Amino acid sequence: RARASAAAMTAVCLVAFGTPARTQGEFTPRPTGATASRHTYKIGLLLPLSGKRKRLGEAALEAVTMSQVDSDGPELVVVDSEGTVEGARAGVEKLAADPAVLVVLGPIGWRVAAAAGQRAEELGLPLVGLAAQEGLEQQGRYVFRGMLSVEEQARLMAKVGVEELQLERIAILNPDDELGQRAARAFFEEVRARSGRVTAWASYPSGETNLSK
Repeated sequence: RARASAAAMTAVCLVAFGTPARTQGEFTPRPTGATASRHTYKIGLLLPLSGKRKRLGEAALEAVTMSQVDSDGPELVVVDSEGTVEGARAGVEKLAADPAVLVVLGPIGWRVAAAAGQRAEELGLPLVGLAAQEGLEQQGRYVFRGMLSVEEQARLMAKVGVEELQLERIAILNPDDELGQRAARAFFEEVRARSGRVTAWASYPSGETNLSK
């Protein structure tokens, strides 16, 4: 599931990279040569192609490769982040050295994405980090977050349930780990904020697949 999630989010971000959304400030495109053509524009892919997150990086790269069916699309420049802070920062510097690279997609994970984002901000290179935790996008005007946090996903589900599906009674069933508790709390608060009703709330051991007990 982790590989599928990484692949899906990478493909989505690649499609949407030209119109990143922000809640504060304005985005300033990276300067390019006046005579540059569309074919000279490049997208940097900063992915863990070695190290502990190698499988995630390979899945993301496969998703991007499959999405690039248009031969007139921008060229992709792939750099290995090695899944480390040092590798991520070095990767940003390498991509920034090429003036044709307009945006960087990656790396994967909060810690390395935050480090890469800090360096990208310093260099004025737009970066869309593949991390779900909130706050990455607050590093500056050139740093974006390409994944929804668990709280944002839960709040969106609550909005759909109350406003679109008009559910009168809602139950919550979540794993009892930290992530599950955060999602459940955000969902509960959003339902209440929208005048919905949570009539039951239970949790189960994280990793349990048989919920009939």
